[in-house]
Amino acid sequence: MSAVIIAVVALVIAVVVLGGVIWFVLDSRKRVRRFALSTDLIPGRPGRAPHEWTTSTAAEAQLHQRLRYAIADVHQAPGANSTPEVIAARDDLDEAVFDFDDRLIAVGELPDEGAIGSIDSRVVEKDDDDDEAEPERDELADKAVEAIDSEKAIALRALEQRLLVLEGLPKKIWDASPDDAVADLAAVAKVLRAS
Repeated sequence: MSAVIIAVVALVIAVVVLGGVIWFVLDSRKRVRRFALSTDLIPGRPGRAPHEWTTSTAAEAQLHQRLRYAIADVHQAPGANSTPEVIAARDDLDEAVFDFDDRLIAVGELPDEGAIGSIDSRVVEKDDDDDEAEPERDELADKAVEAIDSEKAIALRALEQRLLVLEGLPKKIWDASPDDAVADLAAVAKVLRAS
C-alpha cells in the first residue's frame, strides 16, 4: 500500500514539475517575442527607429536589433543594478545608446548605392550559352563592388565596430565591483558617443 502512495506522490510531483517547466518555456518565449516585436530601444523606453526595423533584414535594421538586445543584456546583468553610482552610469549609457541609435537611423536614410549586404545572383550565375547577358552581369558586379565602399556601407561598418564593444559589456560587468562597473559603463558610453 505504501508503495502505491509513494508512486502516486512521485507522479504528482513529476506532473507539477513538468507543468512548471512548460509554463516557464512558454512564458519566456512570449516575453522574448513581445520584446522582439516592440519598438523599445531600452526596456520600457521606445526608440525612434522605424517600426519596420523590428523585422527587417537590412543591414542598418540588423544593427538596430543587435543594439536593442545588447542594451537589454546590460540591463539584466546584476552588476548594472548594484549601487546608485552604477545605476547613474547605466542611465548615462542608455542616453549614449539613444544617441548611437539616432546616428544609425541617419545612416539608414543614406542612399543604398547598390546591394549593401548581398550580391545579385545574376552576378554569380553564369550560363555558358548566355554570352549576351555578360555586359549586364559585369555592370551588376561593378555595382556590388561600389556598394562595398559606399558612404553608407563604410558608416555601417564603423557603427558595427562600436556596437561590438557594447555587446561585450554584460560579461565585463556581470560580477564586477561597483567601481569597475561604473568605469566599464562610462568607457562604453564614451565609445558609443565617439564620432
